[in-house]
Amino acid sequence: MTMLSGFFVKFLAMLVSAFYLIGAPAAVADGETLTPPDDCNLSFHVISDVHMETNNLYRKNIYVRCLRNMQRYAPDADALIMTGDNVMNGQALENAILYGLTARLSPAKILLPVCGNHDTGNLSGRFDETYARYVRYVNVFSGLPAVDKNYYSAEINGYTFLSLASEADTDFLGYMSDTQYQWFASSLAAAAEDGKPVFVLSHYPLSWWNVGEADTESLVDTVKQYRNVYILCGHLHPNYVIETQREESVWEFCLPRLTECDEDTGETYGGTGVGMSFSVTDTAVVIRTVNFYTGRILSERTEPIV
Repeated sequence: MTMLSGFFVKFLAMLVSAFYLIGAPAAVADGETLTPPDDCNLSFHVISDVHMETNNLYRKNIYVRCLRNMQRYAPDADALIMTGDNVMNGQALENAILYGLTARLSPAKILLPVCGNHDTGNLSGRFDETYARYVRYVNVFSGLPAVDKNYYSAEINGYTFLSLASEADTDFLGYMSDTQYQWFASSLAAAAEDGKPVFVLSHYPLSWWNVGEADTESLVDTVKQYRNVYILCGHLHPNYVIETQREESVWEFCLPRLTECDEDTGETYGGTGVGMSFSVTDTAVVIRTVNFYTGRILSERTEPIV
């Protein structure tokens, strides 16, 4: 992607998002401040399944309010992670709205978007086109070194993030080539050597992947070899964060759909706005479940680094 085309993508997104901010909701007045520990090395927020769609103002307003609450009550974030289905159909205008709003309102310095099935068209037959568009927007807005695939690694403050992505036009299960699997296995092994937590980002829960000729449990078996691994995913649209302990210090968290609402009335539900926030110190990971729509902290616990 040339510098000129990147400039045009960003200019268009910022212009479009300015229009969509007209009449958008403000932050709540009674939120709870989310403060990282004094000895924090890394802090980041996680959301999933925004499903931004051009003709759905309800979802847009929920997303704007979540970001504005982050700005006001949880501003100390190194990164914002979106675990896939960030847009509804992979369309250009959807991406412009989503990434423009995020660039304007997110307090985080870095954006880590995961590629979900809706980001590449969800069986629309436009996989190659939407795949290229996803990569283009990541390169313009993430703040990361340029990537050329829809899966990638990132290092923030000395901690490794591995983002997985389906390489086929899928919906129910993800498809990972043997090439991506070998990249993931070797990257995870290298990242785990120093004992620091490693964060695996995946739209699908790990048991929902087909990996080359292997069975769907191969990814689970791979991560269970290591310690201090945190898997962050979505796709299932639960009403609350589903937590699965894969091994003694290997955890998987499946997040709700951030913009869950009645498509006709805009009525919100229990899972609306629910995401997570992580703070990492030398000795522990502080894990919070947060409703970014209401600005309330729902739960908090500390896991030691072993």
